[in-house]
Amino acid sequence: MAWKRSEKIWYRWGHFLCFVLTYSLFRPKIKGKSNLPKTGAYLITPNHRSLFDIPVLGCATFRPLRFMAKKDLFKSKFIKWYFETNGSFSVDRDEGDPAAVKKAINYLKNGDVIVIFPEGGRRRKSHIDELATGVGFIAAKTKVPIIPVGISGLDKPFKKPRLPSRPRVIIGDPITSHISMDGKTSEISNALLSELSEKMQSLYEESLNENF
Repeated sequence: MAWKRSEKIWYRWGHFLCFVLTYSLFRPKIKGKSNLPKTGAYLITPNHRSLFDIPVLGCATFRPLRFMAKKDLFKSKFIKWYFETNGSFSVDRDEGDPAAVKKAINYLKNGDVIVIFPEGGRRRKSHIDELATGVGFIAAKTKVPIIPVGISGLDKPFKKPRLPSRPRVIIGDPITSHISMDGKTSEISNALLSELSEKMQSLYEESLNENF
């Protein structure tokens, strides 16, 4: 399930356009870009506060990213077309979606980078919400590094009368503890989710500091 040539072309053009628009509008501050591996498969797991998290996160790397996006977004024909032509795919988080999980595993085994928002949707809380078990399962099955990310400043990006808020993104060190773990997938997943939740919380709190 490698990137198709057409997907890459659409992604490159779409990414370039989003990069220019996002930097012009939001001027995001991004810390920790060096923590993103230049090669190989890995999972990126940001907290989720706004739909703008997606283009802002895309400013952190020029490697093609496949987003696992919630099914509701695909109700719009344009958004469905845009995501699918750019290599991303939908997941039904309410009913569970084995097909989406299998697709993510296959992409990772092929060396791709997958972005999953493990809180399962946008949250307005000051703490990281309970993480979806599917994230831990995918990581435990594929044994790929997980890159936790904290994003803030996008809860109310167009607060009048000020200019759009300047988002802050902190990319954490890769989580690799699960790669050498032995045991049942469920046990590895549970241990991993606990570690991931703590690191995401720490990064989110750090991102709230405007002077980072």
